[in-house]
Amino acid sequence: MAILLILACALLDRARGGGFIAFGDSLPARFLRGERPFPPTPHILYGWTVAALCGYPWDGWLTAAIVLGWLLGERPGWGAPMGQVRGVVDPDREPEFYQRWFGGYLWRHPWAALVVRGVIWGVPVLAITALLGEPVWEPVVAMGVAMPAAELVAMWAPDPPRPASWRGAWNECYRGALCGALLGVMA
Repeated sequence: MAILLILACALLDRARGGGFIAFGDSLPARFLRGERPFPPTPHILYGWTVAALCGYPWDGWLTAAIVLGWLLGERPGWGAPMGQVRGVVDPDREPEFYQRWFGGYLWRHPWAALVVRGVIWGVPVLAITALLGEPVWEPVVAMGVAMPAAELVAMWAPDPPRPASWRGAWNECYRGALCGALLGVMA
């Protein structure tokens, strides 16, 4: 079961990132992309999959708290650090707002920005579950490691069979699989 949940994390991370456009306009493709009539479906399923890997698949409020925290944590998009690492974002351009934190440190150090972004993804899960008296910390660590590790895997993997920009799509699959695997090991 854990293997299926890890694979689901890979697919749902990609779906959450706007993936599966290549599957056309069929109902399953619209489901995977989170379009009407299923707008938040991949996001909610990803949160539930994380809850299941943490050991809380059907724990009522705790499961709902993990899903809500995951939804909040995934929201900020940090494409610039990934682009910097891949060499497609000019490091001399004006830093994005969030990368001005810490005196621009995150702009000058995109790998650190990726770790911070991963941690930010998991912190709402920890905060909300801690309010319920059952702090779930594993997503903080899993995404803090998976975010930069997915970039390394994407850099080392053979070129995808699409334009270079498609490497980001594979990155989301790698990140989801790594996050899922780490959650499966930690829980």
